[in-house]
Amino acid sequence: MAIIILPLFFSTLLLAFTGTGRYGLRQSLVYAATVYTLCLAFTTELFSIWNILVFEVLLTFWIGLTLLLVLYLRFYGNRAAVLQTLSGAWTRFRASKALWVVTLIWSFILAIALVYPPNTWDAMVYHMPRVLSWIQQGSIGLFPTAELRQLHQPPLAGWNILHFQILSDGDRFATMVQWLALVGCGIAASLIARELRQPFRVQVLALVIATTLPMGLLQGSSTLSDLVVSFWLLVFALFALQCLRKPTVGRISFCGLALGFALLTKGTAHIFAPPLGLLLWLYGIIYAKGLQPRMRLITAAAMVVGLALLLNSGHWARNWGLFGHPQPPTDPEDFYPAVSVPIVWANLVRHAALHLGVPSDRINAMTLDVIHDLLGDLTDDPGSAYRNQKLSITFSKLELNVGNFLHFWVLLVSLLGVVLLGRRFQFSALTVHLALAIVLGMIFYSSILRWDPWASRRHIPLFMLGAPIAAAFVSSLGSRMSGHFTNLFLIMSVPWIFFNETRPIYSDEGRSIFSVDRAEERFYNLDNLSHFYIGAVDYLKEYSPEEIGIQLYHFEYPFRFLMRENSEGIPRFEHVGVANVSRTLQDSSYAPQYIISTRKTVSALGGVSYRTVWIAPGVGVWAREELAHDLVSEMFVGDTLVIESNYDVYVRDNALLYVKEPCSQEDVDGTFFVQVVPVDINDLPYHRRQYRSDNLDFRFEAHGWRSGDMCLAARRLPMYAISHIETGQYGPGAGHIWEGGFSFDQ
Repeated sequence: MAIIILPLFFSTLLLAFTGTGRYGLRQSLVYAATVYTLCLAFTTELFSIWNILVFEVLLTFWIGLTLLLVLYLRFYGNRAAVLQTLSGAWTRFRASKALWVVTLIWSFILAIALVYPPNTWDAMVYHMPRVLSWIQQGSIGLFPTAELRQLHQPPLAGWNILHFQILSDGDRFATMVQWLALVGCGIAASLIARELRQPFRVQVLALVIATTLPMGLLQGSSTLSDLVVSFWLLVFALFALQCLRKPTVGRISFCGLALGFALLTKGTAHIFAPPLGLLLWLYGIIYAKGLQPRMRLITAAAMVVGLALLLNSGHWARNWGLFGHPQPPTDPEDFYPAVSVPIVWANLVRHAALHLGVPSDRINAMTLDVIHDLLGDLTDDPGSAYRNQKLSITFSKLELNVGNFLHFWVLLVSLLGVVLLGRRFQFSALTVHLALAIVLGMIFYSSILRWDPWASRRHIPLFMLGAPIAAAFVSSLGSRMSGHFTNLFLIMSVPWIFFNETRPIYSDEGRSIFSVDRAEERFYNLDNLSHFYIGAVDYLKEYSPEEIGIQLYHFEYPFRFLMRENSEGIPRFEHVGVANVSRTLQDSSYAPQYIISTRKTVSALGGVSYRTVWIAPGVGVWAREELAHDLVSEMFVGDTLVIESNYDVYVRDNALLYVKEPCSQEDVDGTFFVQVVPVDINDLPYHRRQYRSDNLDFRFEAHGWRSGDMCLAARRLPMYAISHIETGQYGPGAGHIWEGGFSFDQ
């Protein structure tokens, strides 16, 4: 597989850094990750100019770079230095039981990441669909879409997925980006602990704390970007600390690259990076001896910021051209119209509350009562919460809102201990400044963004940056305490590894890593409609469409990916009927052959009318008028016509299809009744057994579509053996307009 070229390139890059003899294995890994990402970002921007982000070009590029590095190692590599570095790393690794356990944890998360496909809500809505759009057009240029987050959200994590997906021709390795970031966060946290002059056992504890963060363990097998931005913020802090010791051009450059990559990954970096950089820079200014060192730090800061801005200039320029802003907000309601000290205080408490959930509902309710007593009316203040969301404390195993209970309390006590009792515990001024940067980052966050119940995932960078601080504080209480906490963090990680709600190793419902249907799993968050989307794919692939218009919101990605996997040729997809600012990017004359839509009607495009040719609850397929004429006549071929009446009723798979042509408004006003008699009465819901039948009555507007003068409706049947069905339609006066019945063989 061509994807192997990426780990080969990274490996040769790693050998090149370890071969210098100046860096340990961990530092070499960070350097290699930075250079690799620089090559990836530069390539993505450059090749997009000519729309040549395609398999052949990318494979040639990465092979070329790898061969150059191999030649460098052949003629200039220092084999003795490489062996010495690897030998020293292995000796330390072998002596630490905690590192063996951490490696086992990483292995479990890796297995989950490779087996399960992307299935997180945000991944389906915008992370993964935009990758398919980039692949389709061969560039990262903007395109018309109903979901603007596909355009303006920072794209670096998506660019990594883009290269993985092109070179592997699938999404098997898409989740590797977050997994690699999880590993990188642990390594970077341990290096920051080293920069704070902590011994190796404290560095190991920092790595353990970063690795076992519940939110990190759940996201490590996803295609979100919180771990990726956390990694680059950690690397930015690491290089900044090293620049404070000796601001060489190389360190300054790597510091600027890390900051730029963080800003290019996720918007939270724009909030957390300024206080982090400012506090560390102030430390350097305060403790520098003489004017010349201070001037060097000022120059270094300017270079770091300038390089970071340069890296983001391409993405910001594209945003500016379309939105008139380099980084438009996802939702203007995220931000405060006005901020005050009480609101910031309330938000700090509510953000903390997101990490206080435990498996006991009673304790959670008691905790919520305490917070209500503490904040009063500010607890659910609509002006400071996103869309009037109210605070609730729950125990979750979902990566979008899981809390970090143990890590929160350890970090909170550690920050207070370092900031307030720094002299007593003999913490360095640099450690205190880093702790203050984390505190200031949370205050800054609470001052800018409204509180929402999903914010815990945006806290990941602060927890990762706090891992070295927490490790240093815990270790200051004694080596035995450090060992106990190391074991505690490792033990407490088990539930988050095995019982991930979205991608479990095993669950009580029967979902497990050993029985993953990747097509079905992509629809995890909309599981009850997955078979309808798959049905739409099965229908469309029969006609080998060359172009398909999209009017989907939530599940564009799994539909598009299924079409790629199940079609002889990959059709071209484009959002149609777009009503937002990106409509300026679409061709007004464009009229695709087919449109898949979650809407009940589809407007004419480019002067061409569309007609329904395939229907199911929640999704439908429309075809151009000239195609639909032939397709509709074939629509029910192979289905069983069971009732011929005012509506003709067909049975398709496990659903009833109602068809009437011509159709008037009177035909859709009445209520459709469906009485289902099972073979075994025990299959009925308990409350229906006294009636000996199931009631599936519905209104046309909930389950029907109109296309021209045709009316179509679909009603899903229960998943048990059915003996008999009575169906029809009530009129306005509760009388039957029409009715009919039919029986099944058992």
